[in-house]
Amino acid sequence: MTEMTEMMGDKMREIIRKTKWLFMEYVVWCFMRPFLWLCQLELRNYDHLPAQPYIMAFNHVSYLDWLILYPFFNKIKKQPIIFIGKKRLFEHPLFKHFMEYARVICVDQENVNKTFLCQVRKSLKEGNILGIFPEGTRSADGRLLKGQPGITQLAIMNRVPVVPVGLNGFYNILPKGKKFPRINKLAIEIGEPIYLDQYYGKRLTEQEIESLTRLIMTQIGHLTHQEYNF
Repeated sequence: MTEMTEMMGDKMREIIRKTKWLFMEYVVWCFMRPFLWLCQLELRNYDHLPAQPYIMAFNHVSYLDWLILYPFFNKIKKQPIIFIGKKRLFEHPLFKHFMEYARVICVDQENVNKTFLCQVRKSLKEGNILGIFPEGTRSADGRLLKGQPGITQLAIMNRVPVVPVGLNGFYNILPKGKKFPRINKLAIEIGEPIYLDQYYGKRLTEQEIESLTRLIMTQIGHLTHQEYNF
């Protein structure tokens, strides 16, 4: 009797979980689809994308960056991206549900642990696309911030290329500090993949990792029509 009760409880929890995700998907898509249409979102150089797996590196300028990118690639392009998200987003009473729904990988920026690295490796080994905002936080004024070395280290550790991507117009729809989104023309500019094959299996110095991170960020700068000054 106890075993049957547990089985029924598990089934009920699974039904609730699936119902919650369907509701989340409905809410996100019902809002985003007309919003993207009004913003005339344009995807440029889609043919630059290599065979999966790979890492996509985006500049980060708006609260809505992820909420636009995830449904756009998942629903319209049929190219689901698994993003990396800061630990504090998983502690937010609302955002934590979106993080779980989209299978976002949690990272503690103060303590990158083995669990995180294993999740990243597993995701890429399964042939997924990994999405990263290498600056680690949103830009307050739309200009590029200093890129963190983690993206370079993850790419080399997992032997995958990095695709730099520029988000243009995203800052104007909901910059840091604003509460309500505005309509603005948007463009996602995909750059040429950066292959790091020659560094696989090598122990790199901090200066070498910084140089490669600068290369990635400089390419994002070209795609967003700005200089990377770090």
